[in-house]
Amino acid sequence: MDQTRFIVRFKDGRVGTETSDWVEPLDQLLQSDEVDCGWLELESPYAVDLEDLQQRFHLNEHAIADCRQFDQRAKLEGFEGHWFWVCHG
Repeated sequence: MDQTRFIVRFKDGRVGTETSDWVEPLDQLLQSDEVDCGWLELESPYAVDLEDLQQRFHLNEHAIADCRQFDQRAKLEGFEGHWFWVCHG
């Protein structure tokens, strides 16, 4: 499985990164009172269980559906409680 990268911004302005096989580290970090927001970077979304991500982080079903389509155009969408960003590098 591809590695998943997490970027977390703390309320005091610090930024931390971590790479893992799965999302538990980000899930644990986001529960901390010190964390302002977190970013989950998926290079190969087909390699992860997208339904688990949707349930764990309460993501919008349309954002998850967009993860399954590789031909998505670059975009930024706001949903209740989270942002969804598609970019290509």
